[in-house]
Amino acid sequence: MRNNTNLKYGFGLIGLLLSVGIIVLLVGSFYFGLANFEGLGPFTATSTSIVDVGMNAEKMAQDLKAKLEGNQSYTDTRDWQMHTNQRFGLSFKFPGTMTVRDTPERILLAQLELSDIQASITITKGYQNYKWTDSIVPEITFQFNTQAGQYEYLNAYSNGNALFGATGQGNSIFHLSSGDVGNVSHAFVIPVQAKDVVAVVTFDAGGKHTDARYPALESQFESDLETLVKTIAL
Repeated sequence: MRNNTNLKYGFGLIGLLLSVGIIVLLVGSFYFGLANFEGLGPFTATSTSIVDVGMNAEKMAQDLKAKLEGNQSYTDTRDWQMHTNQRFGLSFKFPGTMTVRDTPERILLAQLELSDIQASITITKGYQNYKWTDSIVPEITFQFNTQAGQYEYLNAYSNGNALFGATGQGNSIFHLSSGDVGNVSHAFVIPVQAKDVVAVVTFDAGGKHTDARYPALESQFESDLETLVKTIAL
């Protein structure tokens, strides 16, 4: 009689475990199908491990963050290299299509295949005393407004905009486009109050070149540069 009781108990336990397993399988299948409906989930046809799923989920989160910030041309920087300049106390990520060279005055960035496609990064001390004025169009100025307690354009017709998301300091990156400046095509001003410094990234685009690859390489360099400035940490 005791053996029969144990046997029934054993079958009951097995049945319970099977039931739980079936429920888990059904819920998991439902989630998998729902998550992958029209490619919305982190599972893909090439996901072979939980690591793949995690990386896909991270990419989805980054894509969503970029869209929320109004940047539809998001660039994945996970394969980019890190560069650190001890003199300036600055670090940033850059793609394999760029070269980086430190000089006593600035950091020079150049396109790997066409080195005359260049940009530069400079660091200036004096957060509140900094003033940037274009040498060709001097009425376009950008400086710290002590009354307002923030950086701003001083001319009303400027169409510059602020890019958010610089790492390390939590400040805005102010982008002066080609419509704002005369001697450079783009300038990025990154004020860091905690360090009492201002980082300025400039890029002169639109030059003449006989190499047929120039327009495409210049365009890619410009796009990568805008992503690069968002990784700057001071």
